[in-house]
Amino acid sequence: MHAVLEASRTGILDSNNPHPHIVFCKTNNLQKEIDKLNINNIQYNTFIEPDLDNSLTAIATEPIMGDGRKLFNKLQLVKG
Repeated sequence: MHAVLEASRTGILDSNNPHPHIVFCKTNNLQKEIDKLNINNIQYNTFIEPDLDNSLTAIATEPIMGDGRKLFNKLQLVKG
């Protein structure tokens, strides 16, 4: 949720966008996901966790619609 809060603060989640759904996914390689987002011109925010030696711990993207969702097909959903 930290990354989602940062995304709303920076404007990639704004009042002009339709109400987004929040989906949590797992990955073992956040940098690989960032690279895919950059290649596909998808806006995102990262969250650096100060309590974990300033490690990158999360990414939140702009709302993704339609075929853009295919980019995330290989990620595992967080359940529960």
